[in-house]
Amino acid sequence: MKNTQIFKVTALAAAIASPVLYAQETVETEESQGFEVILVEAQRTTQNLQEVPVSVQVLYGSDLAEQNINELTQLSVMAPTLQVGQDNTYAIRGIGSQIFAETIDPSVALAIDGVSLGRNALAGQPFNDIASVEVLNGPQGLLFGKNASAGLVNIATKRPVIDESSGNISFEYNLRDTTPTDATGKIAKGTINLPVSENSALRINALYSMQDSIIDNIYPNTERTDLDQEKSGIKLKYLYEDGPLSLYFIGDYNKNEGTGERYARTFREVDPDSEIVALLAADNITPGPENMTNNSDGEMFQDVETGGLQGEVVYAFNNGMELFNIAAWRYFDSDANLHNDFSSLPDIVNNPNTNEYEQFSNELRLVLPATENYSGQVGLFYFDSESNMTNSLEVQGPPPFVAVGFPFCVEAEISGPPPGCPYSNDVFLGNDSVTTLTQTSYAAFGQFDFYLTDKLTATAGARVTQDEVTSDVLQMQKDYFIGIGGPRGQFNESVDNTNLSWKLGAQYQYDADLMMYVSVGQGYKAPGFNTDNQDNEAIPFAVEDEISTTIEAGFKSKVLDDRVIFNLSVFNTDFDNYQAQSFNLDAQAFIIQNAATVTSRGAEISVRALASDNLTFYWDAALLDSTFDEFAQASCTPDSTECGPDDAFFDASGYSTPLAADFTSTLKAQYEQEITATIYGFLNASVYYRSDINYGIASPSTELDAITTFNISAGFETDDGLRVWVFCNNCTDEKYPVSMGFDPGENNRGFASIHQTWGLNSVRSLGLAASWAF
Repeated sequence: MKNTQIFKVTALAAAIASPVLYAQETVETEESQGFEVILVEAQRTTQNLQEVPVSVQVLYGSDLAEQNINELTQLSVMAPTLQVGQDNTYAIRGIGSQIFAETIDPSVALAIDGVSLGRNALAGQPFNDIASVEVLNGPQGLLFGKNASAGLVNIATKRPVIDESSGNISFEYNLRDTTPTDATGKIAKGTINLPVSENSALRINALYSMQDSIIDNIYPNTERTDLDQEKSGIKLKYLYEDGPLSLYFIGDYNKNEGTGERYARTFREVDPDSEIVALLAADNITPGPENMTNNSDGEMFQDVETGGLQGEVVYAFNNGMELFNIAAWRYFDSDANLHNDFSSLPDIVNNPNTNEYEQFSNELRLVLPATENYSGQVGLFYFDSESNMTNSLEVQGPPPFVAVGFPFCVEAEISGPPPGCPYSNDVFLGNDSVTTLTQTSYAAFGQFDFYLTDKLTATAGARVTQDEVTSDVLQMQKDYFIGIGGPRGQFNESVDNTNLSWKLGAQYQYDADLMMYVSVGQGYKAPGFNTDNQDNEAIPFAVEDEISTTIEAGFKSKVLDDRVIFNLSVFNTDFDNYQAQSFNLDAQAFIIQNAATVTSRGAEISVRALASDNLTFYWDAALLDSTFDEFAQASCTPDSTECGPDDAFFDASGYSTPLAADFTSTLKAQYEQEITATIYGFLNASVYYRSDINYGIASPSTELDAITTFNISAGFETDDGLRVWVFCNNCTDEKYPVSMGFDPGENNRGFASIHQTWGLNSVRSLGLAASWAF
């Protein structure tokens, strides 16, 4: 029978200073009557989760597999501090960049295998061969990659194992039986580990995923409409070790086709005066909280290609000093056309956008030999990226036979003065832009632990970052009867910014079972730009940097002979120049601006309880109060009680930030039982609760009531590596969208209509899965 007492603590890459905590080849296990802690042996220090003075939740590949969590966008049901918003944006502790423009860094950073990702699109592949996923709460970046003002999601995949021939294959089939399409999904994954020489190995990962669209589009479209989500990828990892030298190389290539992951949108509410009411009714579509059908008459597709190369070198000197360097190049190419009105309203003709993005990063780190009095490390970081984007929106006005005549003159032949056409417009209403955004970042950092006594440790660290961001925008090159993208022209601007981030802390090890800590630190997020609409007085070109200051205190403890682990943290974070996106009624466009000040405060609880040798309970919870202290320029929404009929802005001070639930909790039970000498059975059950949440600011229409979902899985595993299980996620089928918002097209016409976006967790999913480790 499997040993349920093992509580794994592996690569706490961003939570612990030493880079070799990625290494998996040297582990040792502490004997315990309760939870056993797997320690990763580093040449500088050895730590486990109970000794790390930060708020972090660690999920392992086995945790994800047990609940059939295959995508980063599904992770929030296991990590209470993390929420997912519109267009696959993320928030931690109620703070995140709910911004779909590609000209702003995320407040919640993402990293895979030690490499910081400049854009979320680089992390769009399903989980495969995962060692751990770590959700680090609060400002990050002091010792790891790019800065992040709110938190970090760090993903580590398994490394090659030297002198071992092994592999794993798995398959999953799921049915979302309460969707209008009876959507199904299929996922196949494979891993093989091969020795290359006595001190090197190769590990190959491959995957294929096909998820049917959750929503149904019943319009008889002749245009391309890829509502499903198809993903495939391959990853090669090579590890070489020779005494003090370690070389690790990774290369991967991935394809992602379809709009189902980001744009599965339907109408939740439609303004009674909108002509969309009749169009939906004609196709028997009733807007509402459970509406999963639209009648979009335009082209919908998104093709994304990602990949990259990276190399890591680690050298351990005889004096205990260690040198670590990781260099990486990553890219993505995106080509999409999004018919964003999600109805058969004959308005949007075309909405194409492309993005060619690439980044190069290099991190050099020197770990100093530990002494009786201190330990520490210093390093340098370099990051350079370029993004080439095109965006266009073409909206049809009157019918073509009317639009061709004066005064519209859309695609007209120039025929003289009125009533002829003295000019010819390309489009009735719209905008276009070509943008090049470059970002260069340099940083020097260091952090030291000072051992003041056997029990008391003081920590001090600092990071100096120099960011150079440049935007070049060529806009409004087509002729429009009504242009909504600002004046025609080319506009460019550069921003240089220097920031000092820092951290001070103290850690007290009361005894072997109790550690207490307190820290204060400052995080940083680089400046950025609005995408288009330049030279518009209502829209700032550049957006200033975002600063966060966090005070955190907590303890980590073990009681009842290590059979119960109880961890608690409390925090208060103040944000200055918080970067936010909203719809500007005056400019009739989405804009990014600095929202003055925000305060996020709360507590996080983590409990692990070993009820018996067979039964284990896990509970993670977050209490949160995240509000705007000052935001005088929040954009009015059609349902806002704070705005008059002629107001474009209101003061949002005192209102909650988007995606800030007061209470979120995940409770899980895991039971294992020996069936025969070679087979054991298992049963996993979990419940996820989230209190009401608002996807907007002070908008009753974008508030979602509290949700409670239940997951369960059961199966068996044999000693020869075969594992088979059935599962039910969101078993009670509590339908809930992952985002809601006012439809911008309806806004332009003066109507208050709400669309909603559906995700993989939004409905019940029933399935069968099997894996074989050999």
